[in-house]
Amino acid sequence: MSFQVENCIIGNNSANNLRETEPFAVALSNMEFLSAWTSNNGDKNLDNLNDIFAHQDIMYSLWNGASWSEPNYIINDNEGDGSVFLSYDSKNNKVFAVWVHDKNSDSD
Repeated sequence: MSFQVENCIIGNNSANNLRETEPFAVALSNMEFLSAWTSNNGDKNLDNLNDIFAHQDIMYSLWNGASWSEPNYIINDNEGDGSVFLSYDSKNNKVFAVWVHDKNSDSD
């Protein structure tokens, strides 16, 4: 099984101009894939870790066999989120996502 991904860039030069890291994908039924990643919409000149983490959120997109859906947020808040992991339950046709959520966005 294989699929071709076009126009999908993860990193500092992503198509939506966000800093995007830690991509994770799971295969669904019918050659569909779900991908999720850490996205940071903060000013790229931020140098304080707490400020950088506070702008991190989790986004996802669905591959339908021909193209990727428009990225959407799983969580979009003012607290640090990252390191998403996805799991697909084929029996119940459900995807589960877990990630690190730093309520305080504190580096301590």
